[in-house]
Amino acid sequence: MVVLLLLLLFMANTTFCSQSLQLKVKNYAISSLSFDDTWYIGADIGGTLSRFGFFQLQEKKPLLAFSVQTPTKDINDFNETFSKILTYAYDVHKIKPEHICIAAPGVTTADKDFPSVHGLFDITKKDLIEKHHFKNVIIVNDLSVVGYGIDLIDQNNIVQLSGSASKPRALK
Repeated sequence: MVVLLLLLLFMANTTFCSQSLQLKVKNYAISSLSFDDTWYIGADIGGTLSRFGFFQLQEKKPLLAFSVQTPTKDINDFNETFSKILTYAYDVHKIKPEHICIAAPGVTTADKDFPSVHGLFDITKKDLIEKHHFKNVIIVNDLSVVGYGIDLIDQNNIVQLSGSASKPRALK
């Protein structure tokens, strides 16, 4: 489910600045969700942008309420940036997420941490649990998310960019 959410995160339409950190927010289905229910975050740490989607599960499917994005190059300390994003979520929507899945580039450590994302900052499960009080933290390689999520995409929505037509017996 988190994989599907990570595939949904796109451009933002509201901007706010927090001590030289530019965050853009886009609202999706925020008005149709219950603020008392469990909240989740799906995060995609990309080469250009880092995106954080806040969502709930409705009928076992993720419903994206809003997303926050910031340029990855502007993140010096992941926990500091993430604290500002969580503060926004609480101050504006009174949301305190309990679970997070982060897709980031690079190789994980034995503890499933990312010791250096683009040489800019570290992401550690221990810090996320201790500093932000999450019940569950999952950090995965971003390419793995694509691998897990590819079968969730409706094949009618896939556009072939180049190469030959698909082959019935080829690996998918």
